[in-house]
Amino acid sequence: MKLDPEDQAEPAETAFAIFSPVRDTHHVIPEQLPSLLRIPFRWWLSRQLRKAQSTMACPQCRQPIAAPLPLPDTLWDTLAECRQCGHAMSLLALFAQLHKSPEEQAVDAVADAEKPAGSRIEIEDTGAECIWRIPAKGGCSFMLRFAAMWLVFCGVFVTILAFSKGDDKTEGLAFIGIFVLAGLGMLYAGLRMTSASHMVRLDSTEFVFERHFLGRTTRKSWLRGSVRSVALVKFYSENYKPIHGIEVRGERGKIRFGSALEAMEKAWLCRELCTRLGLEIGPAAADVAHAVNAPVQVQDPAGRQHIRIEQTVDCCLVTVPPSRKVWSLAAIGCVFLAGGGFMLYQGLGMWMPISKGAPIPFLILFNGFIAFWCVGVAGVLPIGFSLVTLGWSLARTHQTIAANASRLVIETRCGSRTHQEIWEAAEVRDVAIEPAFEWTTNGKRTEKHRAMILLPDRVRGFGMGHPDGDLEMAAAALRAALGKTRPS
Repeated sequence: MKLDPEDQAEPAETAFAIFSPVRDTHHVIPEQLPSLLRIPFRWWLSRQLRKAQSTMACPQCRQPIAAPLPLPDTLWDTLAECRQCGHAMSLLALFAQLHKSPEEQAVDAVADAEKPAGSRIEIEDTGAECIWRIPAKGGCSFMLRFAAMWLVFCGVFVTILAFSKGDDKTEGLAFIGIFVLAGLGMLYAGLRMTSASHMVRLDSTEFVFERHFLGRTTRKSWLRGSVRSVALVKFYSENYKPIHGIEVRGERGKIRFGSALEAMEKAWLCRELCTRLGLEIGPAAADVAHAVNAPVQVQDPAGRQHIRIEQTVDCCLVTVPPSRKVWSLAAIGCVFLAGGGFMLYQGLGMWMPISKGAPIPFLILFNGFIAFWCVGVAGVLPIGFSLVTLGWSLARTHQTIAANASRLVIETRCGSRTHQEIWEAAEVRDVAIEPAFEWTTNGKRTEKHRAMILLPDRVRGFGMGHPDGDLEMAAAALRAALGKTRPS
């Protein structure tokens, strides 16, 4: 339970002396949201939860997870728990999982993946050896359709050039020939994705891979001990979404296959090969876990960390300054205000009074459109004002987190206003890193994280916008001070 600072009878430890009881409280994230944004945010989050209810799954056990509805005031810091395995996360982390493609979810689920019910992969296990037969996918893939369209367009230009007059016809045909070759390459790749079948055989001494395509068999044979890793890696992107396949690395190079399989088939087959070979999940798959599973150094030898960590024998003090990136919220709000104000000013200037002498039906129609325009644009102004207010507030918000074996104290300061939360150390369930959001830039997906303190009835996040390494060091230091073991 959360304690009131004024109810403390005994003097605080030295590390907690900075926290003096205060009467003035300040609403912290997400309650720090302006009321103009809090109401629509709750409505939007509740709507998204209801829409995604049938597809929400626990990232640990992949079992369905119930949406925390009705949504309380904690919004994205609301606690979401899996009733099957007990895994707990914030609503923000749950949303981050929902917006991942099946391919990305499969990469995360390699360690626990099971063979899908509709899988056509055949397994022959005699004890002395195990054989996986992967039939051709068949059908018409995106690559095949794209290659066909590419070659049709090239054919049109070749036909036009062939029947045209001019001395530069040869140069034009040579130039288009480069695109024709590229199209033929994509056609070959598309055919191999849909028409190639594979066989993987593993015995006590040998790892064998065979690809059968267009009546030709490609065979690679390695010593079993020479295989170094098996992992899901990104092969290419389709509509800005990564497509993964299985990559086997060894002393003699690498083998890639399986991009045409279903997402969970890839994850299951990757796990099967790792288990049979006695390997851990490959480094390419482990990279997805990011800093969460990375080795931790509590002190940054270069001293470049933005989050300051101070430690004594039994106490830890973490100071979290505001991220400079929060100013982008204020900048977006200024754009909304400037754009909305300009469009509203222009719209009001177009209003046509009756004194102009225009026909009444035309006046009603024209002024009705102007009124509709102005009302719509005016709705942007409070959003812009709220974003400016939120950005300005976050830019002045500093957090200080102190922890030892008996309690955890969170102090949030925004200007001259201060808010304190004090928790018994036994009630803090964990301190970890969780995904916060992601975006796509030039086809590359970037995932950002935040640190979170898992409490009995909610999650308290901190460090949004700071480097993942700084977040992990702060989480590790707080875990150590609270006497919590590192999550597996």
